[in-house]
Amino acid sequence: GDVVAILSASSSYIIHPVAESLQIEHVLATPLHVEKGRFTGGFDEPVCYGAGKVVWAERFCAERGLSVAESFFYTDSFTDVPLLELVEYPIVVNPDIRLERRARREGWDLRTWKNGSKN
Repeated sequence: GDVVAILSASSSYIIHPVAESLQIEHVLATPLHVEKGRFTGGFDEPVCYGAGKVVWAERFCAERGLSVAESFFYTDSFTDVPLLELVEYPIVVNPDIRLERRARREGWDLRTWKNGSKN
């Protein structure tokens, strides 16, 4: 019954096939502008990266009557600290070194997943 979304700094052209294979309905990623079938180099602001992810998550939740503050958020990147600080359930998976240090300091759920195993 949970609403699941992929929130990514990657292009939606990369993320949509991943979401489809995982049967995840919602993808939040910075849309790239296309005119006459060609990329223009433009994109919608804010970029879905760092603090911009907070804007995307808040907009997504507001449209559905959900709360970012009551959400789970999984990430591996230090650039996602702004959103980790907002959610009730921050979960750090296979983090970069800066995020691992921050997660330990904050007491965030820290997980290492290798070879398909979870711990």
